[in-house]
Amino acid sequence: MERAAELGYDAVEINHSMDAQMVGVILGARVLPVASVRAPAPLEQHPSAGWNRDINIASLDKAERALAVRYTQRSVDLEDLGAWFDLAGPHMIGAHLHDVRELTDHRAPGAGDVDFAALSARMPHFATLTLEIDQHEADETLVSGLDVLRGAGF
Repeated sequence: MERAAELGYDAVEINHSMDAQMVGVILGARVLPVASVRAPAPLEQHPSAGWNRDINIASLDKAERALAVRYTQRSVDLEDLGAWFDLAGPHMIGAHLHDVRELTDHRAPGAGDVDFAALSARMPHFATLTLEIDQHEADETLVSGLDVLRGAGF
């Protein structure tokens, strides 16, 4: 972390190769802010499927895809991620937002199951937000998505 700061880096990402202990070291060091959390994080080994980073969210196998979605949801679910926001929240400088319905992500806000009000309540007010929405969403859904975000406090 110190070397990255010396080299001129402004922030770091918590990624899918870091276990919970590594994440704790990064957050505890307070040398650079955390710019993003790359799902699935932290790194864990599933009892039968192997490392969570190797479970393919685009797999044709429905069971593997569902398991990958569960690990990804754990990375972004406020019920499980409250502790992450408690530790990393003040250091977060940005996030990309989209909705998720079942196994389909990159939906416009309001077209899935994400609780944007709960997310807005935990997101630092200074964080830069980027929408990451599938290009096939209808214009009406994109417009209503902005209303969903505004109504949620973004």
